[in-house]
Amino acid sequence: TVGVHQPCALRAIIQLDTDAGLVGLGETYADTRHLVRLQAAAQAITGLDVFSLNRIRAAIAARLEGDTAAVGTAGMITTASAVD
Repeated sequence: TVGVHQPCALRAIIQLDTDAGLVGLGETYADTRHLVRLQAAAQAITGLDVFSLNRIRAAIAARLEGDTAAVGTAGMITTASAVD
């Protein structure tokens, strides 16, 4: 994984709650650019079945399509990292 290094030392703890009471936790970068992408990903998956990983992946990919803000390790919110 990518460690916490300057200038990306800000971290965000992600918590997903389902209507069935399931809770998921994660961690990622927390600069403004990444928080905007996280919000977009959250909107894309709201209402989806938590166990439908392919559908979640597709929804996030569609929402972030054309977003060039994240490239390589400078932008870790990808469809793969968001689903993971």
